[in-house]
Amino acid sequence: MKRAILIAFGVLAVAGQAAAQEAVVFPGFVDLPIIEGGSACPEGITAQGVLATHLDCVGVPISALDDAVWAYVRLLEERGWRFSGGASVELTVQRDRADGGCEGIDVAAITDFAALQREDISPEEIAELPSIVFFERHDDVPCSRPSSQ
Repeated sequence: MKRAILIAFGVLAVAGQAAAQEAVVFPGFVDLPIIEGGSACPEGITAQGVLATHLDCVGVPISALDDAVWAYVRLLEERGWRFSGGASVELTVQRDRADGGCEGIDVAAITDFAALQREDISPEEIAELPSIVFFERHDDVPCSRPSSQ
């Protein structure tokens, strides 16, 4: 995911400008809707060593970023995925495969964190900074099972 995050900074500006459309996250795989207030990911995002079909994103203003990340985790849970961990700006979900293994999706909150430290930007402008919910799909991850209590 770290290599993909570096690439994601390049799409921040266009993510904020992409028009909302009838697009979905990971079409044909999980088909998550673009949440209200979000915009479709610009085409052509890439990361070295990651298949283009394994990357996706949704543009949102920074003021909605945290809520958007958790909204996508909840949508994935509703579709049979389970939250398997994460911290700070990256969360992970996974689901069982028919062959006994697991597949996963990293859901990351990405913005220009340096802009948050600028003194020449108003709180209103900060709230509208373009940010993205970034998704990276993994076909094979170690399975983590919920602990039984």
